[in-house]
Amino acid sequence: MKIFSKVATLSTAAIALALSASAHAWVYTTSAQYGSWSGGGYTVYNDIWSGEGDQTLYVNSGSNWELISNAMTGGGVKAYGNSSYFPNYKNLNSACTSSFNGSSNASAYDMSYDMWSQGDVDEIMLWEKWTSNVGPIGSEIASNVSVGGSTWNIYRGNTGHNVVSLLRTSQTNSGTNNIQAIMQYLSSKGWLSSASLYQVAFGYEITDASNAESYTSSFSVTL
Repeated sequence: MKIFSKVATLSTAAIALALSASAHAWVYTTSAQYGSWSGGGYTVYNDIWSGEGDQTLYVNSGSNWELISNAMTGGGVKAYGNSSYFPNYKNLNSACTSSFNGSSNASAYDMSYDMWSQGDVDEIMLWEKWTSNVGPIGSEIASNVSVGGSTWNIYRGNTGHNVVSLLRTSQTNSGTNNIQAIMQYLSSKGWLSSASLYQVAFGYEITDASNAESYTSSFSVTL
């Protein structure tokens, strides 16, 4: 009886996720490992970069899209479905802000910005929401830093390139970040190799998921 109840619950959850995805008037759908859609200055990527598990991307626009992630288990990030905008700033003198609203019910994930400097020498992540069983690369270098409209604990590590991760001291599903202020602060501390901003992405790093839904109701970059 217990086994039957568990199976019934999982089936109901899977059906609910499928209905949620089909309820939207998606203009593009893909399950391809590196499937993508572009429009309005944004590119939305499925990006199952590990090659493990299955993930379907549903897109209405660069600001409104959804992921259904399945068969992703064990440690390590399996995919980073995201919407990207490319400011292509060779310096940090130009204004850049970004707003977001999203959520995920994956077992292990982080909902984060992933930003890159020119030449991909620096990766800067802004962790907005995450589960307790995942963590950033490297070690903590600063705590309770207020910059860009929020307060963060900051970590730094290296995976063949410089990685700086800012984790909100209070997790949230929505908000606005002053990207320029954050990048200028990190550069002033000597934590960036390049004082530039090439790419601003927002999405979901999925580590563990079974028919999990990650939904972005809004995302924008303002220059």
